[in-house]
Amino acid sequence: MKKNLILLVTVLLLMSCSAAKIPYDGKITDRLQASVQKIEAGQTVEPDNFEAYDWVYIIPPYSGGEALDRLEVDERSKKYIQQQASMNENYILVTSKEGKAVSYAMLDKNFSTEGGEILKYKGSDKLLVRKGETGGRPYLFLPK
Repeated sequence: MKKNLILLVTVLLLMSCSAAKIPYDGKITDRLQASVQKIEAGQTVEPDNFEAYDWVYIIPPYSGGEALDRLEVDERSKKYIQQQASMNENYILVTSKEGKAVSYAMLDKNFSTEGGEILKYKGSDKLLVRKGETGGRPYLFLPK
């Protein structure tokens, strides 16, 4: 009986510590890519509408720890986001609603933020992207 109880507690602890899988939404990436391809260097575009969400986050690669504290999502979602950010060299767009991460999209290598900072937008805010003059990561998400 005691062994079963210890095993049960161990399993429950492991389950509570694991990261919550967030659904991937490749359509977000497709819509962003389609809208920014139309602009010339120096121009700005509002690539997508995120009014269905409470928050939208643009997360740089290798973000973790204190940098993710600004995210208004549950701890399990933060762990999953940190895993994704640490495994990829691209920025991640995460949407949330009612304190839970709803979906994420891996952005291609052409997207970035000023200074590599995490950007946080209300779902009702306009998300703006400007095309830079030079190569590297030419599409820059602008702070609100």
